[in-house]
Amino acid sequence: MKKKVHNPTRRKHTQTKKKTNLFSCNNSLLWTWNLGFLCGITLTIQIITGIALSMKYETTTAFQNINTQEKYSNLWIPRRIHSIGTTTYFIGLYLHMIRSHIHQNMKNSSGWSGIIIFILSLGIALLGYSLSNGNMAFWALTVMTSLFTNLPEGDFILSIITGNYEINNTILPRILTVHFLLGITLPIMVYWHTSEVHKNESNTDLGTRGILAGKDFINTGIQKDLLFIPIIGYFIIWGFQEESKLHKLIEDNNTNDWIQKNKTPEPIGPEWYVLPFFIGLKTTNLIGLITGIIFILLNMNKNIKRWNIITYWLCFFTLGDLALEAHESLLEPKVILFTVMMLTLSGTLLTYS
Repeated sequence: MKKKVHNPTRRKHTQTKKKTNLFSCNNSLLWTWNLGFLCGITLTIQIITGIALSMKYETTTAFQNINTQEKYSNLWIPRRIHSIGTTTYFIGLYLHMIRSHIHQNMKNSSGWSGIIIFILSLGIALLGYSLSNGNMAFWALTVMTSLFTNLPEGDFILSIITGNYEINNTILPRILTVHFLLGITLPIMVYWHTSEVHKNESNTDLGTRGILAGKDFINTGIQKDLLFIPIIGYFIIWGFQEESKLHKLIEDNNTNDWIQKNKTPEPIGPEWYVLPFFIGLKTTNLIGLITGIIFILLNMNKNIKRWNIITYWLCFFTLGDLALEAHESLLEPKVILFTVMMLTLSGTLLTYS
């Protein structure tokens, strides 16, 4: 006797059938499938705390106001949660991408939407990092905007972006506007990504449609997703402890210092989640650009062996660790070695897999 597949009445309704069929899942999903929910919850926290911080942000005296809020105002709470949320978001995002690689879900169209979300997230994080207008924010903007000088009419483009021929307070309103607009655009991309995942059979570890398993996303997936809420709460509480490693990872000493235009801070480097790309800038801009392009292309590859994926990600995070250690020498042998390893491995995977 053939087992009857669970088919809720609401799926038979003509007005809701198309939408509800998009969100179905398998009843044997691994816990790694809940990493997307972790990213979604932290993104919601980022939007709420970001709106609260934007209400009191002043571009003319940004650095002074942030320090005042940190010491004498209750706004230090949403600011700290916003910083912790960024780190938690990128931890979940990178784990989510690694899981997609291992189970080869990047071969579907949902991979494109995921890559767009990743690029948008990096851009939003870098722009938000610059809003503090501290020492590292100044030098981060200097490095990022200097890339435009390599383009034809780069000086003219640079003057339009910065509003001046050097980095000063005139660029902060533009950064805040773009940061806010991209932050609103990101949830739209997440909804598109979620719809693609549940539509093209990326929502199960076997590559089968969740509707065949007879389980609704609301009844099955959400119950497992809710288990990640205590994990997010633990990260937030852990980040508030000044002696914790997470707090030291978030609060860079150079970030909260006054701008020193006559001296480059040592070591100069962005947050940990963009360090693997930053290593290219410490050698040549061309290597950094090639590394970023190959990283995106590799994410869209269709047939990659699991051990190659693990090796690639080990090289990826090793480069990030070396990015801070190599500040004394831009051409340190270890940096060149792992950069060549990563580019060679990526090219081999793209060619023969």
